[in-house]
Amino acid sequence: MEDKMVKVFACGVNEYRGAINLDFCVNDSREFCSAFQENIIINQEDITIATDDGEISNTEYCKRLKEFCDASSEEDILVVFHSGHGGVDEHDDIFLLMTNSLNESTYVYTDQIINFLNCSKAKSKVVILDCCHSDVGDKFIPPIDEEEVVEKFYGKGITVFCACKKWEESTTEDGKISVFTKFLCESLKSEYLIRDNVVYFNDLQNMVSIYAQNYNRKHPGEEQTPVMRTSMIGTLTLPARILKEKRKKQKYFIETREVDILDIENDCKTGKNKQYRKYYSIKVVMKKNITEETIVEEISKVVKTLKGANLLLSSKNQILLKNHPIEIVYILFYSDYIDYKANIYKYLAVWTLYDDYNWHKKNVIKINKEGYYSWDYNSLYQYLKKMRIQYIFTDDELISFWKNQIAIVIRKTSQFDREYHSYKIGDMDINQFCKHSNEIYSELQAVYNQCDDACFPMPYSKYEKFHDKSYELVTNARSLVFISASYKKENSNEKNLKDCIELELKNYYKTLKEWEDIMQIEKI
Repeated sequence: MEDKMVKVFACGVNEYRGAINLDFCVNDSREFCSAFQENIIINQEDITIATDDGEISNTEYCKRLKEFCDASSEEDILVVFHSGHGGVDEHDDIFLLMTNSLNESTYVYTDQIINFLNCSKAKSKVVILDCCHSDVGDKFIPPIDEEEVVEKFYGKGITVFCACKKWEESTTEDGKISVFTKFLCESLKSEYLIRDNVVYFNDLQNMVSIYAQNYNRKHPGEEQTPVMRTSMIGTLTLPARILKEKRKKQKYFIETREVDILDIENDCKTGKNKQYRKYYSIKVVMKKNITEETIVEEISKVVKTLKGANLLLSSKNQILLKNHPIEIVYILFYSDYIDYKANIYKYLAVWTLYDDYNWHKKNVIKINKEGYYSWDYNSLYQYLKKMRIQYIFTDDELISFWKNQIAIVIRKTSQFDREYHSYKIGDMDINQFCKHSNEIYSELQAVYNQCDDACFPMPYSKYEKFHDKSYELVTNARSLVFISASYKKENSNEKNLKDCIELELKNYYKTLKEWEDIMQIEKI
């Protein structure tokens, strides 16, 4: 079998006879190819740039694309990228404009591109369109016999990733690169998308969508909604370059083609009649879409995988149950690593070998001799994802937000420290001190309310530590002032008050030093 090779065909059209010229499309194609090479294994000779000057006819484009597709082998992954004008004809069909395009006879229709790809030997194909009205719609994705694919050609098909929906327009923010291509390049260059030495296309799509949603929040009326449609079974994987510094894997970690099993914890549970049951708690990140129709099958696969793994026994009770089969498994299912990192799970499932206790809350179903299972959809899943996206900040926004909030915190906490000193030396009585503390606390509470679940870094942002420490500093300052703001003389004494404040002051200044150290290290 031939090695899997990735091949790219990129085209950016700047010059048009029948439309307004564009300045950035050639740069889009170059930036895409450059970003693609940063994390994806690809030979320079396997990158085809259709035009260097932004001019190309429909016939030349089709000729070069056909040559590109014809030269492929079965194990190749073909990636077609296009930046330029797109449109919708009277039949609601999507087309791309070339330099000479004046009517439908000189358009390049998206179904033509897909037909070229279908005629290639390549097992996997990707089309990325950064064009106005570029959503190709489901009807252009060739139907595939899923059963045949599973049996013979697992993963064979076409994935189409578009900049926007039909009624939206692809835009540029700075005139140099289009918004969608910029998001795509930033995501491609992220080392954190690399797992199992590959980049999962679903992860890439998720990252691009988050960038887009952040952009849409700040640019009302200019929204772009990236759309991915696919006829593939599973998800496309792109071979990744080996990083010099690999991320540390968890001690207990199981990888399969379809799932990653993380955070494996083992213990024992006591059932009826004080019988011990070998218990596992796990988190599962899916590499394909999971639905109510497929959840049962996935539970069975995960439990089977867990049984087949040579897991270390960490707890004393588990060691006592060494020869027992796995009897209870609690599973949290996550749609992707971004959800996992934010702890936004989609399904909670429970599997047991025996149904001899109240392990299942509801909907218990027996799987022949394989045990019992139940599952529940997280009713807050969509809401939590929406809220997180709504308040997600880019790196620049994150730094600006926290600098402003921390400046207020430091100023108000310094004021509190001065007044506490006045109280300690007798220049201020307890009532005055508590009154002033209450006023300061109100201002700190307002800052805390702005920060609490209202500010999130981009997934895998390099400023995550800065974000976490900033939030910790706000929390510590609020807790410090709360002690005296809530002081009731009848319920406590002043010595305890001072002891508590002294302790919290030490904690606050320790956190402030750590925050300043991160600022220096990150050169913020």
